Amino acid sequence: MKNTNAYLIDNECSDPNLNDCDPNAECQDTESSYVCFCKEGYKDMDPSRPGRNCLQISTPPPVTTEAPCDIQCGTKLCCSNRGEVCLRGQCSCPPGFGRANSYDNCRPVDTVTIPVIVNRLGESPLVWSSTFSDSDHPRFVEISDLFSKGVGEALSSTDVEPAYINTQVLEIKNAHHINSKLPEGLLVDASIQMQRGGPPAEVVCRQLQASIKNAGDIIGKTQLHTPESFDICRPIIPKQMPPSCGGLTCKEDLGEVCIGEQICACPYGKGRHDPHDHCQDVVAINLPLLIKRKGHQTLQFNNAYGDTSSPEYQNIVNTFTDGIKRAFARTAIYPQYTGNEVRDIRDPRTMNSTWNDGLWFEFTTYFLKGYEPSPSEAYNHLLGSILETHYSVGGTDLYINEYQPPFACYQHTCDSRSIIIDRGDGVCACKCPEGYVDRNVVHPGTKCVPMIVTTPRITTPFPNCGDNYCYSSLGEICHNGECVCPPGMSRRLEGQPCIQVDTFTIPIVVDRWASMPLQWSTVYEHPDDSRFIEMHNVYLTAVGQAVKSLPETDSSTVSFSVDQINDPSKTYPNVGSGLLFNTTFAVSPGATDKEKFCNTFMQGIKESGYKIGSSQLHVDENVDPCKPPPKAKSELPCGNLVCKSSLGEVCIGNRLCACPFGFGRKHENDPCIGMQICFMNVNYKKNFFNRNDTHFIATLDSNSPLRKEVVDMFETGVKRAYDRTPLNNNFLDVAVRDISNPSSVNSTFGKGLWFDFIVHFTPAPSLTAQEAHTQLLDSIRGTAYSIGGTELYINEWQPSIACYKNDCFKGGICIPLADGGYTCKCPENYEDKQPRNPGRQCSILVNPCSDPALNNCDPNAECVFLSNGQYRCECKAGFSEPHGFIGMKGTNCVYDLCVDLPFCKEKNATCVNYGDRADCQCLDGYLDIRKSPINVRAQFGLDDVFCLKPQDVDRCALGLHNCIPPAVCIGGRGDSPQCRCPDGTMIYEGVLCQEKLDSCAECNYHGDCVFKDNQTYCQCHDWYTGEKCTTDVRIILVIIFAIIFFLLTLLCCLYFCLK
Repeated sequence: MKNTNAYLIDNECSDPNLNDCDPNAECQDTESSYVCFCKEGYKDMDPSRPGRNCLQISTPPPVTTEAPCDIQCGTKLCCSNRGEVCLRGQCSCPPGFGRANSYDNCRPVDTVTIPVIVNRLGESPLVWSSTFSDSDHPRFVEISDLFSKGVGEALSSTDVEPAYINTQVLEIKNAHHINSKLPEGLLVDASIQMQRGGPPAEVVCRQLQASIKNAGDIIGKTQLHTPESFDICRPIIPKQMPPSCGGLTCKEDLGEVCIGEQICACPYGKGRHDPHDHCQDVVAINLPLLIKRKGHQTLQFNNAYGDTSSPEYQNIVNTFTDGIKRAFARTAIYPQYTGNEVRDIRDPRTMNSTWNDGLWFEFTTYFLKGYEPSPSEAYNHLLGSILETHYSVGGTDLYINEYQPPFACYQHTCDSRSIIIDRGDGVCACKCPEGYVDRNVVHPGTKCVPMIVTTPRITTPFPNCGDNYCYSSLGEICHNGECVCPPGMSRRLEGQPCIQVDTFTIPIVVDRWASMPLQWSTVYEHPDDSRFIEMHNVYLTAVGQAVKSLPETDSSTVSFSVDQINDPSKTYPNVGSGLLFNTTFAVSPGATDKEKFCNTFMQGIKESGYKIGSSQLHVDENVDPCKPPPKAKSELPCGNLVCKSSLGEVCIGNRLCACPFGFGRKHENDPCIGMQICFMNVNYKKNFFNRNDTHFIATLDSNSPLRKEVVDMFETGVKRAYDRTPLNNNFLDVAVRDISNPSSVNSTFGKGLWFDFIVHFTPAPSLTAQEAHTQLLDSIRGTAYSIGGTELYINEWQPSIACYKNDCFKGGICIPLADGGYTCKCPENYEDKQPRNPGRQCSILVNPCSDPALNNCDPNAECVFLSNGQYRCECKAGFSEPHGFIGMKGTNCVYDLCVDLPFCKEKNATCVNYGDRADCQCLDGYLDIRKSPINVRAQFGLDDVFCLKPQDVDRCALGLHNCIPPAVCIGGRGDSPQCRCPDGTMIYEGVLCQEKLDSCAECNYHGDCVFKDNQTYCQCHDWYTGEKCTTDVRIILVIIFAIIFFLLTLLCCLYFCLK
């Protein structure tokens, strides 16, 4: 009997009383027991107990007569007649087959694999973290389902749509881990399934690319954005270990790349000041310079300077670039300088018609990004350095024109009367002078005309409301400096009286603008934001057009307004995108009611294809603003699950209930709350992890098992660490963003791993990233530097969070302050170039005397190094500065002609060196009498004396005066000379007497007119004779010598002829 009973109950599905399957489920007998599964048209609401709780879905799949499923797959049955197989516990199509949904039959497919970078979801940036490496994590599922849906929508408008079947996301990676040159974002490896024999992969890729670009770099209607510059059809080359580069090994940790298989240098767009520095982003600044001459030769533009392959072009470019570098080396901005290159050489006449000589150089200088000067600042530093080297470009043989226009004013269109102003921001401004005004105010200073002054009459009252005047006769009141109608009143136009109105609000959801989908973001919470203002103005204009197009609404509407732009999903849960405009209409009293007005207004919008007025704003067709908004549901079906909307859960991928993007919770049954995000970093150090260890390299590889192990251990440790802090109740979750080489953050961090991670907290007014970071470190120190008791240990010294993203000089010292800020300090042996902003611009204290290019001492001078990078120049023995030289000492040293011999025999004089000659100069307090003729000085025994005390000199007797004949000099020894005319009047030196005779002009400028015994005669200069000094005795001597030479020649000829 016992055996009989066992046999009778072996088939539990034969009697409903023998199984607990749902009435809407099918029972399938097995060898040991039975399984239940919901019928088609029903959803399994309890996946832990399949087939026990089946809920009818709103749209059941089409009824089929196919045979029952027959392949056991875990707790499910797969249908062989659909082509399904059991893979990893799931009913799926076999490899090489695919389908659009689970109800379709598996079909042969061709697979197109396309990697796509997505960097934004709406307005929120997408940042990779370890959560995206887990295919079961809600964030992975959410992005993967959005991506698959978006690809289908993007291809729906293309020629390949009939062959499209499905898209599967294989993996989501960190784009920078694959290749550091890729844009920031998530790299989605997707497999697009197309019908076998359909369009080739290249056609599918190009049509998908075109569809995304046409939608504004958005994938379908999902609000997933791709970077503008990213080409999804271009193969992504993973980064590799640096190969040999012409016998060299490029330092990848410094950012070097191999160029031309010969040179290790920074890639395009990056640079560095010193070959040992890291490659950093650089900023290009384009500058012009007019080169006038090369050495003493004035340059003229010709075809050779326009041919980049000519020797003339290459030689002068090499000299120019070297000179520019040397010139910048003498400036304060040299620590930021990374290089320069010539872009073009032009004929200067094409730039300015007044420049006839020289060469016009257009060149680019590069500076470290974040430290770059403005173009005008760079130009002024360069020009100042060139002026210090006497117009030479960096001490080369290239010289600029002495006149260089302001940087921004090389080419200007200012009026000839205008004032030309270099504004300092790269723009040359023109300004009409006083008494002139602009004819064209759009282009000031380009055409100036005389000002006509008129006195205007006051025709309006003085303002009583800010800059406006409010009229009580119109019912206006002053509000925030504007004249408006009081509450309950309105008007159509300004200047009209305010009237009583009825008001009501209609919620209108706008889902797209032309072809661009609209997505709500927090920017629309700020009325001062440019995007709010733009959308607000476009919407109001469109509503005005819609109201005027309908006679019923136009006649009753007085005014309308929108105060806020809201998220429509908060009012309409089924709406996933768009903007909600709560539009307030003011209508004439009793003219209409809200329901009638709304129906009429919306009917007009429907008839225009759901467009508002003549604009391109499209109203969501699925939302009826004339009906009350739906009440929120407490439960939301999600595949085999039911999401609790009361907790804020949403359905992700039709298989997961989780908090939406930007929300989180600590435990499963907690409500979803907005998260406060803190970005942190920790320098993790362990003995066997060092920069040259294979463990370290494996950890940086995003696909290595060791990296996943370390990330899991780190996140677990941080959770445990926060459990020991007062922030335990606020802590929600942690995710690692990246693991990097610590030396790339700070060159002093030689070992360990640098963790960049995100911590989520419940919002708290007093919680700051600094506080969260401090409590985490305190907790870790309490466990002997172990992170939450794991095998990961932090470095004993951790940088302050205030110094995490600082703008200090690379390798400098960041010092945190008590207020959460920081200050910077230059490292040892470096000089601070901007003490007012310390630690940002540091230059190494190089001995400027070690290289002639670093100082401006003369080659015949010694360079003496002082402290703080300063130096002085001293002329070598036997050399000195020329007499009268004005400039830095030791920068112009010439041979000293005064040191070889006792140059001056005069005891009251000293030798003065001019470089090419020397001279004797009287000492202070002595008068030089050498201007007196030697024969006159001989009369007084002063042949070898030329420096006397002024009181010992008779200037009249020695002829040391400026009395012009016929005036005579009057005075004695030590007296100041005076001049007396023949009529007895006294005059100043250099002044002509009134009686100057015309006969004095007959001395032919070769003699002096002398007045004696009331007569005048010419006293001839040397080599001239005659009454009027007309005969040059040198000509007579030349004639005599010519005659003598002729006679000698004749005698020689006779001698040889007779012989």
